[in-house]
Amino acid sequence: MTQALAGQPKPPALRDRDIIYFSCIAWSPMKARPQQIAIQLARENRVLYVEPMLSVATRAARGFESLFPRLHQVGDRLFVYRPLSFLPFSLRSDLANRINKQLLGKSVQGVARGLDFIRPILGVSHPQHEVLIGKLGECFSFYDCHDNYGALPDPKASPAVLADMEGRLLAKADHIFISSQALLESMDGYRGKCTLVRNGVICSHFENGADCEGEPPPELRRIPPPIIGYIGTLGGWVDGEALGFLARSRADWSIVLIGPMHDRSLARRLEGSPNIHLLGTKRYEDLPRFVHRFAVGLIPFKLNRLTQSIDPIKLYEYLAAGKPVVASDLPEVRRFGDLVSIYHSHEELLELIEVNLKESGAAGATRRRRVAMENTWEQRAAGIASALSQQFRTLSNSADEMERGA
Repeated sequence: MTQALAGQPKPPALRDRDIIYFSCIAWSPMKARPQQIAIQLARENRVLYVEPMLSVATRAARGFESLFPRLHQVGDRLFVYRPLSFLPFSLRSDLANRINKQLLGKSVQGVARGLDFIRPILGVSHPQHEVLIGKLGECFSFYDCHDNYGALPDPKASPAVLADMEGRLLAKADHIFISSQALLESMDGYRGKCTLVRNGVICSHFENGADCEGEPPPELRRIPPPIIGYIGTLGGWVDGEALGFLARSRADWSIVLIGPMHDRSLARRLEGSPNIHLLGTKRYEDLPRFVHRFAVGLIPFKLNRLTQSIDPIKLYEYLAAGKPVVASDLPEVRRFGDLVSIYHSHEELLELIEVNLKESGAAGATRRRRVAMENTWEQRAAGIASALSQQFRTLSNSADEMERGA
């Protein structure tokens, strides 16, 4: 197994290469792992970030213009491509997925040619992208695995079909990056080409809290402190019962949830509580202004197959802002020891928040920020770049040996 990343970042080991990264997340106001990795790799390389294909209905709901493909430049070396829409049932049918990805591959080939990409590195972030491996003239490929996709609560997906797709992808990919120890341990037969690259944070973005002094964001002005806050997607993995218990038990606390709502039953459970505030999605650039007004940062996840494999990005962001963190008992959270308060029941959740609300002084915040600085996206990307550079060296050595043998 390739060694996990730790310690200081290495000098950039990958320069002036062309990289195509097929993401499962749109280039949106929120910045998750795929966007952060693309941003970091684009510091020394050209990167084409390909958004996921969306259905015609979803595109139409977002406006007429979104129905059409679009290429736009978001950085000196970073391009984002919004592809055409797709046929339904891509996550339930191998045939539908192959048709869609053939169309996607053809359109991306044209975009890459227009950008003068030459023998690119191909990165994919979802099992359904396995069809694309070997189809874009890439020099080699990698799979950025950051979720247990078979455990995601997606009614549009067939777990069996996804498992078959991922099995083929694991066999095809030249290298695999894994975001958590639990995911790594599930890679039976493929650990030799895996590198553990956990999630991270841009410390400077959160520790300074740009514009955090003075007036709070308008959405928070009428919300009384203390604010018990959460940032991130609100999906079926969020424990609505725990949040409801908090709201009923402490009517004087304000529970602020920031992020897109992806679960209707969770929304129905939370909307009736007067001290639960659903603020929706906020731009990544604005998140520090909200997080710096949290008294405590929450990670209220259910414990199941999906969350056992999660390395929560919000954990690093709370720490970078110096905020106390209260979280459910997730394997990746346990690594931080007494730096994070871990609860095992609703009553313990309540108790630990109360304990953290009484914290005073700057020592705790300084310690949390120091740990966040050991877990930056710059460091994570340096590890990815190093592994990809090693792949180049391996390929070059193989080519030299073949030439000498001839």
